[in-house]
Amino acid sequence: MAAAEKAKAEANQPKRDYASEIKSMVKIPVDLNNVSFKKDVAPIIQNVCVRYHSTARPQGKFDASTYDKFAEMITPGKPEDSHVLKLVTGKAEPRMPRGGQTRFSKEWVDIWTNWIKQGAKFDGTSKSAPLTAYMIDLEAQRRSAIAALPEADLEKLHRAAAERQLVMVKPTKKVNRYETPNFLVMTTLPESDAEFIGVAAEATLEDLLPKFGLKDKKKFWKGKFGITVFADRLDYTSFAQLVDNYTPEQYEFGHARVTPEYPYLAMSADFDGATLDGMVAQLTAEGFLRQLDGGKAPPWVVYGYSNLIAGNVSPKDPHVTMQLSASARLLASGRTFMNVCGENVPWVELAPLSTGFFHFLGSTNQKAAADFVKVYSRTGDWKKAMGDALGATPADVQRGWNSWTAAKGGKR
Repeated sequence: MAAAEKAKAEANQPKRDYASEIKSMVKIPVDLNNVSFKKDVAPIIQNVCVRYHSTARPQGKFDASTYDKFAEMITPGKPEDSHVLKLVTGKAEPRMPRGGQTRFSKEWVDIWTNWIKQGAKFDGTSKSAPLTAYMIDLEAQRRSAIAALPEADLEKLHRAAAERQLVMVKPTKKVNRYETPNFLVMTTLPESDAEFIGVAAEATLEDLLPKFGLKDKKKFWKGKFGITVFADRLDYTSFAQLVDNYTPEQYEFGHARVTPEYPYLAMSADFDGATLDGMVAQLTAEGFLRQLDGGKAPPWVVYGYSNLIAGNVSPKDPHVTMQLSASARLLASGRTFMNVCGENVPWVELAPLSTGFFHFLGSTNQKAAADFVKVYSRTGDWKKAMGDALGATPADVQRGWNSWTAAKGGKR
C-alpha cells in the first residue's frame, strides 16, 4: 500500500520543464539600455527571418538579409509604428514566423523594441553587407555564456540536460544514478552496475591523462561528462533518434557527443561481441579525444585509439578481437597506411584498419600511440606525426605493422 501511495504521489508531482531550466541557466547577457545591432538584433534576424526573407527568397517582398533592407520595415524611435515588430507580436497579420516555426520569445521582443526605441542604431561594418559578415551569432554567444558558468552551475546544467534526454526517450526500465568527480552515470541496468560504470570510466580517464601530459589534472571535464547506458537496445536506438537525430547502424552500440551544453555518451548494454567495461572504456576515450585540443582528432584516429584503450581495459573484448581480425585480412589483401590516413576506403574497412594500426603502435609503445594522436591532431600531417612520435618513416611503420599483424594473426 505504501509503495502504491508513493507511486501515486510521484505521478501527481508537476512535470519539470527541463528545456526552460536549461534556457534560464544559459542566459545570453543583453544590455537593454544599449542594444547592439550586431550582437543582439542581427543574430535573431539571421536565425529566424533570413531563411525565408532574403534576396534569393524574398517572401512577402521582404528581404531581411542586410541592415538596409530590414530597416525598411521599422520606424526608428517608434516601436509602435514598426511593421516588423507588429508582425512578430501578432498585432498585424500574418503573424510571423509562420507555419509553427520558432515563436518570438518575450526576450526577443524586448530586444527589438528597445533597439528601435533607441533609434535603431547600426554598429556593424556596412549597412548593405550580409548580416553574417559582422554579426556575433547566437551559438557563439551561447558557448561563451556556458564557458563562463561556475563549476556548480555547470554541473546543474549537465544534470538538467541529462534528465531532459531521459524524458525524451522514456526508457522502459527504472533509471539508476551514480556520480563520480568527472562522470554522471544514468542507467537502466541494476544499481550495482551504475557504480561499476562510474568506476570504470574514472579508471579509463586516470589512464588517459598521463598519456597526454595531463597527469596533474584531477578533473578533465568542466562540469560532468554524462554516461547513459540502456539495458535494452531499443531504448538506446530511441535515444539516438530522439536526442541526436540519427539511427545507429546495426553494428553500432554507442556514441559520444561533446557539445557546449553537455558532453555525454550513450550506449546499449544489449550487445553481442563486446564487454561492458570495454564499451565504457572505448566511449569514454572517444569523448576524451573529442574534447582534447578542441576536438581536432579525425574520426579514424578517435575510433582506432579508443579501441586500443578498450583492449587495454578488457584484453579479451570480443569486439576488439573481431576488429583486429578484420584488419589482418585487409592488410593481407593489400591495404596500407595510406588507405587509413587518406580515408579513401569505406568506413567498414577504415574502422578495423585504424583499430589494427593503433593496437600495433600500442604493442610497441603506449606513449608513442598517444604522441601520434597529439601530433597528428594538432598538425593534420600524418608523416610529421610518424617522424615526431615514432621516429620512423611511413615505409618503416608499414613494414612493422605488417610483420606484427602476420605474427599475431590479427590477435594480441
